[in-house]
Amino acid sequence: PILPLGQFGLVFAWNYFELRSADVVNDYIREVSQLLRPGGHFVFTYNNCDHEYGIRLIDHHSGTYCDHATVTQMAGQHGLLACNYRTRSNVAWIELRKPGEISSLRGGQNLAKIVAKSK
Repeated sequence: PILPLGQFGLVFAWNYFELRSADVVNDYIREVSQLLRPGGHFVFTYNNCDHEYGIRLIDHHSGTYCDHATVTQMAGQHGLLACNYRTRSNVAWIELRKPGEISSLRGGQNLAKIVAKSK
C-alpha cells in the first residue's frame, strides 16, 4: 500500500537497520523524509561503527558498517536534522527531525465559538 506523504508525526524502527547497508539506510531516510509532516521525527537504531561493539558485529557478520557521521550526512541530504542520538553498549539510536512545527487538526478541537448575546 502507498502511504500518504507528509502525514506522519513519528516513524520508529527498532533493530532493523543494523543488518542493512548504508545505501539501504539512505533509501529509507529519503522515503521517510517524504512521509514526515513538518516537525515530525524518524527514530531508529543502527550499527554505529564509531564504537567497538559495532566493529565486533561486523567481524562476526552480524552487522553492516555505518557510523554517526554518515547517517547525519545522509539525513542532511534529505532535509532532516539529527537532533538526538545515543550509543549504549550494543544499542545505537538516532532521532532525525524534519524542520518545522508539528501541528494537527483533531476532530475534538473547537470548530466554533459560542458568543453570548447582550440584551
